Amino acid sequence: MDYNDVLAMSKTAEPKHKLLIANDVTPYLSFALNLKQDGPVVVEIPAAGDKAVLYGNVVSAWQYEIAV
Repeated sequence: MDYNDVLAMSKTAEPKHKLLIANDVTPYLSFALNLKQDGPVVVEIPAAGDKAVLYGNVVSAWQYEIAV
């Protein structure tokens, strides 16, 4: 995975994925940004639809909440 790549898990997390605070119920979405290199970034999340809803927050590498 490189900066600005998006990792979207199609299934729930398993121990082999070695995610820091994952559970086995939630499918995860992850991305890494280099703000020093690329500057400010806008993350666009589509509106909820009939078949899907996305809930989450943006956290730093130290799990500090940046946006909800």
